[in-house]
Amino acid sequence: MCEPATILMMATATQAIGSVVSGVAQSNQLKRSAAIDEANAQTALQNSINIRNAGAVNANRQNRIGRRAGSKIRTAGAKGNVVVDLDNNLDAQIDNAANSMLNELDEVYKAKINAQRQEVQSRNFKSSASNKRASASSSLLGGLFGAGKAVTAGAYKGYDAGYFGQPLLKAGET
Repeated sequence: MCEPATILMMATATQAIGSVVSGVAQSNQLKRSAAIDEANAQTALQNSINIRNAGAVNANRQNRIGRRAGSKIRTAGAKGNVVVDLDNNLDAQIDNAANSMLNELDEVYKAKINAQRQEVQSRNFKSSASNKRASASSSLLGGLFGAGKAVTAGAYKGYDAGYFGQPLLKAGET
């Protein structure tokens, strides 16, 4: 059978170690989660770049469509000495050329809006990662403070019970 002072010290040590281990485990989990958020932030930022590039490609495609339509209108007008007015069959082609320019602007606008959304998402992930790293440090400190609290409480209980401040009796002594 163990003496009560030994049991008290073992229980105190177990509580202290458990507090430190718990703090370290929670800190490590938060650090892993922060790393995932950082990776997600980088992915969102790359997505914004890809969206802008795709928008530029689509805008260039619309520009080419408009230039082709304009070229056809000019060619048809030059061949037939046609004056473009409301009664001319080239009106539809002129409208298509104008619409392709609007589509070009629309592609740029949509890409810009979607890229900005990705950039906001990237900033949110970075902020979340920063918060998790701060919480990881707090968890580690919390574990250490919990260990200190357990040791202090154990020492107080031992002193209150009279285990400290007087010599311990060995087995068989009274």
